[in-house]
Amino acid sequence: MADILNRQSRLSIKEAEEGDRVHPGAVFIAPPDRHVLVNDDGRLSLSRAELVHFVRPSADLLFESVARVSRTARSP
Repeated sequence: MADILNRQSRLSIKEAEEGDRVHPGAVFIAPPDRHVLVNDDGRLSLSRAELVHFVRPSADLLFESVARVSRTARSP
């Protein structure tokens, strides 16, 4: 899927891998059956934790990790 989308976009699109660094202009697609989380250092983690609302990957977990990192970055 990432390869197909990458051919149609000006953005860099790839399947997320453990340790990938989030950066402007990059789009990451969750690999099958893996949650994607953003860590405090801006790197991605992949997880096979339990299903969330019957799905894996879960957008809920991704956005919760982004919100946590965002709060940490804004804290004094």
